[in-house]
Amino acid sequence: MKLKQSRLGMKLAEFLELPLDTVIDLPKMIISGNQQLVIENHRGVIEYESSVIRVGTKLGELKITGAGLTLVSVYKEELTVTGKIERVEMVDWR
Repeated sequence: MKLKQSRLGMKLAEFLELPLDTVIDLPKMIISGNQQLVIENHRGVIEYESSVIRVGTKLGELKITGAGLTLVSVYKEELTVTGKIERVEMVDWR
């Protein structure tokens, strides 16, 4: 059922020329160099250390690794990570 809703949402977004992240709640990442990462449509912080931050999303988990990582802000739909970002991985994505 969810797969059908997702496909319908994708077709609707395409037809109406709307961004997919808005229509079907996909995670959206905005990376500024290797210093800042903004994640929208997240489902919460799973792990938080200065070298690794794991964030849940609708599709799976984002794993951010680096040095001096800090969660600058955490809101219901958006969070911001700063520090030296070395890698962003999508783990167990559906």
